[in-house]
Amino acid sequence: MSSPFDRYGPEKEQPLRKADVTLAPAQAALRYSLVKFLGGEYPAHVGCPSIYESALRCTANLAKACVSAADMREFSSFLPCYQHHHNFDNAGFFLSAVINGLDSPGEMEFVIDLTRLRGVIDYLGYTNKKNVTFLGNVGDSCGWNMEGGRIVVKGYAGESLGNSMKAGEILVERDAAYWCGRCMEGGRIVINGSAEARAGGAMRKGEIIIGGNAGEGCGDGIGEGCHLPVGGDAGKALGAGRFGGEIHVLGKIESLGWALGDVKVYQAGKLLTGDCGLRRENPSWVH
Repeated sequence: MSSPFDRYGPEKEQPLRKADVTLAPAQAALRYSLVKFLGGEYPAHVGCPSIYESALRCTANLAKACVSAADMREFSSFLPCYQHHHNFDNAGFFLSAVINGLDSPGEMEFVIDLTRLRGVIDYLGYTNKKNVTFLGNVGDSCGWNMEGGRIVVKGYAGESLGNSMKAGEILVERDAAYWCGRCMEGGRIVINGSAEARAGGAMRKGEIIIGGNAGEGCGDGIGEGCHLPVGGDAGKALGAGRFGGEIHVLGKIESLGWALGDVKVYQAGKLLTGDCGLRRENPSWVH
């Protein structure tokens, strides 16, 4: 009995065609610059200004490649391909240098996708001047030395959020870790969730709004004119400092700091005085 397959003969052997993948010029330029940056030597003691300057040198060619905000979003989705590199911890300086360096009038709104990374990236938004949305969590020192613009974090923020920021606004949709607003010199930080210990510590100017709870030592050493409202409860040693400023807490307060000084603390709209009944104590980092 004949087979219906008898009509077909054997296939002739054909040579394999080589895959030809060509990156768009902007994507090729971004990847080349990142590899060049990651190949540098950055000892731990060098510090952020020197690393950022190295990133600026490595990204100087991107103007010729006409890199756009849309290119940056596409490029950010490929960052997991490089996270195995030992210098990837400094990638936040690279991304900051690229974003700050794009001077075209229309390139002010950026979206960076961090959702595919195994971990988080530190130093994002260093000296930021643009409007940047980070999809996912960010690491430590996001918005360090920020000079303007707006940063939106669609996730959690690591330690020292807005460290020494001078202007602009940072919005975090979830929680922020230890010492957000550290040495803040201006601008505004809004945290929809809670903030860990020392929120607003040593801030000199500006405003930090915490939607949830604030940890130990909130407002430790805040300066005159600073505003720090807390929508939930506050931990121990609230407002330890003598430089002025106001702290408003809607919920419970565990205790006040010893050196309350000129700091005005309000609970549910009522100014707390020396006979308010709350105990005073130092935060755990003061001995």
